[in-house]
Amino acid sequence: MDTDFLISEGLSYLKTGKFKDKSSCLSFKIEASHLVCDLKSFLYTFKALIHNSFEAASFGADPKVEVCIKKFHWQSKEKFGSVLQISDKGKGFSPEAFECAKKAFWTTKEAGSGMGLTNIQKIANAHQGKLKITNPSCGGARVSVYFPKT
Repeated sequence: MDTDFLISEGLSYLKTGKFKDKSSCLSFKIEASHLVCDLKSFLYTFKALIHNSFEAASFGADPKVEVCIKKFHWQSKEKFGSVLQISDKGKGFSPEAFECAKKAFWTTKEAGSGMGLTNIQKIANAHQGKLKITNPSCGGARVSVYFPKT
């Protein structure tokens, strides 16, 4: 799927959602022209991760959120896929969150369902991919969803 189209669809969500005034805090780093997943899965993943990142970033001094789409090699140098990464400058994942974040109904939010990362994990699995959460050395949190080309 064309990344320009996907980003356009994702941005239309931001323009109408509760983060519509935060568009200046969002940056894009697009290094792949296509993402290998279906539109519904991508939009769910994009919306959930952007929502979580803006909520987390609001606790930090730098409310920036970065969206990165790039290629990655898997299994061999001839096979590639694409990865969607959403990074923020919030407080990052706690040790407990690393342990529990992908479990159904686990949440740190008062009004959270605890299903966001659980559903994203299911989407990644359905695409033979994976979900990875990290705290980059520069601070904040990063969620990466890998979509191998199959």
